[in-house]
Amino acid sequence: MKKSIAVSYSIYLIALCVFLFANITFDFLGAINFSFIANFLDVYTMVFMFIFCFIILAFTKLLKPFANSFIFMFKNSTYSFGQYKQCILSIKTTMISSLIGGGIYGIATIINMISTLSNDFSSVGIYIALALLPIFYSLVVCSVLLPIYILLNKEIMNYKNSNTHRKSRKSQ
Repeated sequence: MKKSIAVSYSIYLIALCVFLFANITFDFLGAINFSFIANFLDVYTMVFMFIFCFIILAFTKLLKPFANSFIFMFKNSTYSFGQYKQCILSIKTTMISSLIGGGIYGIATIINMISTLSNDFSSVGIYIALALLPIFYSLVVCSVLLPIYILLNKEIMNYKNSNTHRKSRKSQ
């Protein structure tokens, strides 16, 4: 069972990469333009997003459950109900913190753009693109983590159903 989940998730990640690559590199005429990739690479934004999520996970003591969420995907291991709940909480926390971090960074970039504009509007496009990148990165993070979140929730439902089934057998 776990092997098929890992294979399915791997196929999903490959499909997501192909989807992102196609959307990043295709121009409006449908031709591939590899120079567009540079528009989506901003190391400062990536580092900010990583540090923001890392600090929140570390502060809430959810780093280990976050790692366990990925181990759950690829290893044939079972967890207790509490461990599943912590894994779900860590994934949800990462998704929300990436969206919050992306929003904060994007709004700060827009505020900086507005404050530095005088009569020269030639740099507006660059600032808007930079303001949208953290939101794009946040959505990619959520796209990567959403299947894990859903599978962990399914495991919790299975766990609850199996315990309900056991309790009903004992009462008979």
